[in-house]
Amino acid sequence: MKIVTSSEMREIDRVTSEKFGLPSLTLMENAGSAVAKFALITYPAAKTFAVICGKGNNGGDGFVVARKLRDAGREVRVLLLGDAKELKGDAAANYQALLKESKSPPLRKRPAKGGAPSRSSASRLQIFP
Repeated sequence: MKIVTSSEMREIDRVTSEKFGLPSLTLMENAGSAVAKFALITYPAAKTFAVICGKGNNGGDGFVVARKLRDAGREVRVLLLGDAKELKGDAAANYQALLKESKSPPLRKRPAKGGAPSRSSASRLQIFP
């Protein structure tokens, strides 16, 4: 397995999209589906999964993972680190797809009074039940 930087991965995705005519949304769907499949094979008895998503394209992959795990009948909690308004492109599209399938809107969690601020901006953490 080769480990690549985020800029190298963006370039790999770009070249793949151009060379094979695959939309980036399809690449994201394929990546998220593969991760969900791996999770289901690795943890077949698990009934509940947590998926932690940032606001970039890896977060978009995570939204796909969550949808696929739910499609497989698992309970899923999705934690979005950041503000959904900052999502763009394919990540925003998969966030919206997840919202459509969610039974209730995301919960906003704030740190306990006097809690230390964190780099992840816990005041903007959103949890999908």
